[in-house]
Order: sequence, then structure tokens, then C-alpha cells
Amino acid sequence: MFVAKEKFNRFFQKLFHSPLLKGKSVSRKIAYLGLMTAFAVVANTFFEVKLGEIQFSLTILVGAFIGILVGGGYGFVVSFLGDMIGFFLHPFGAYLPMLGVSAGLTSSFAGFLLSYAVDKTENEPTVYPLKTVLAVIGVCLSCFFVCTVGITHTTFFYLYANGRSYWAYFAYRFFLQGQFYNCIFNYALLFLGVPLLRKLLEKLKNR
Repeated sequence: MFVAKEKFNRFFQKLFHSPLLKGKSVSRKIAYLGLMTAFAVVANTFFEVKLGEIQFSLTILVGAFIGILVGGGYGFVVSFLGDMIGFFLHPFGAYLPMLGVSAGLTSSFAGFLLSYAVDKTENEPTVYPLKTVLAVIGVCLSCFFVCTVGITHTTFFYLYANGRSYWAYFAYRFFLQGQFYNCIFNYALLFLGVPLLRKLLEKLKNR
């Protein structure tokens, strides 16, 4: 019983670990969370480019960055609210709360797996130590299979497949409409953005 409780406490601490909010006052935490929510709203509303059938957006990248900065627990709430508020500011079709859950889990995975790796507390010999590379890979795989495919694609399949099979609609969305390329684009930016996040955190920690 004690071991299980200890494991739960460690999991809870890791889920809510935030290199940005650590040591901040309640008012400062609320201000940062409000700023992150506004950032999520902007990303869901304006960070999109369409090239024919292919749509590129930065929502995966922004969601991951939010999770890394404020932690997986807070990140879920911020990204869910960002998706919901962004929809009502710029509505398109029906509101689908499962897309908000997908966005929230993207932040949760990134916060849980990457916040410690990005919160550099030791002198490391390289910009990308092995633990950071593995954490980024873990975030990308988790987001792709759980969020992008498991939640978002499945939601669209039940609503818009128009008689296609699950995998036929998968091929249509991911390769003809470009969702796969959009994911790769966001994952590459996430990997490249790790050093920038570390520099940003170093500047924000003392404020």
C-alpha cells in the first residue's frame, strides 16, 4: 500500500512538474497560465496554412511547448480551453470536444515526458543528450498514435468517412490531405525547438 502511494505521488509530481511555474507565487502562476491559454487560442485560430488539400498548422507544436513549460496537468487544461475558445472565436462546423481532449493530451504527454529533460539542472555535454532525444521520440509516438490517430482521426472517421473503411479514410486524411506531413513538420520543429525552450526557461526562471 505504501509503495503504491509512493508511486502515485511520484507520478502526480511528474505530471504537474513545471520548470516555468516552479517557485512562482499563485498570482504569477495564474498570469502565466492565462498567457499560455491565449497563446493556445491564437495557435488554434490563426496558425494554419493550406496548400490545396494539404493543411499545415502548428497546434501540435504549440500544445507540446505549453505542456513542457507549465506541466502535463496544467497543459491539458490550457490546451483544452485554447481549442474550445479558439473554435468559438473562429467556428467551423460543429464543436467537437474530443479534439480538445486530443490537444490536451498532446500537452500532457509533452509535459510528462519532456519537462524534466528540458528543465536543465546539470551541465550536460551536448545540446541533445540521449534522455532528451528519447523523450522527444516518446512524445512524438504517443501524440501520433493516441492523439492524432486514436482520438482525432477516429472522431473524424465516425463523422465524415462517408462509407469509407477506417483505413481507407486514414490513407485519405493522412496522405492525400497531408495530416502525416503536418505531423512530421511539427515533430521536427519540436526537436529543433528544445534548445530555444531551454534558453527561454533560463530567462524566465528568475522573473
